[in-house]
Order: sequence, then C-alpha cells, then structure tokens
Amino acid sequence: VTTAPAPTFGDNLRTTRQSLGFTQSRLAEISGVDRVRIVRIEAGSYQAAADEIVRLATALRAPLTQLFYRTARPFEGLAVR
Repeated sequence: VTTAPAPTFGDNLRTTRQSLGFTQSRLAEISGVDRVRIVRIEAGSYQAAADEIVRLATALRAPLTQLFYRTARPFEGLAVR
C-alpha cells in the first residue's frame, strides 16, 4: 500500500494562494517577495527564508501552520495521555 506524499510548504503555499484567487504576481506585489522566488518556492526548488515565510503568510492572512501542514490544525485528532 502506497500513500501520497505529504504536501510540501510550496504545495500548501500554492493551494492557499489559489484558494484566494491570487496569481503569483499578485502575491509578489502584496508580500514583497519576488515573483520568481515564489515560483521556485512552489516548485520546491528554493527553500524560503524565515522572513519570506512570514511575509507570505501575512499577505495570505494565513496561519503559519496552514503553510507547513496539511491543515491549519496539524495536531487535530491526536490523543493526549
């Protein structure tokens, strides 16, 4: 049995951006992160710096967890013992 790989930061960035109807150019305008860099982040060929991650999340009005995990609540369903 094979499972799909977990989405990457770039996958989650793309999904969040598209859900808001933003183009990469529009996200670049409002975040101050270069459009080519956004293309590379989404493709997985560039690892965003901490300040870029914060600027992207702020521009998307998304919690950081939404960009790093499959959902905005990464620990949902875990039992505390």
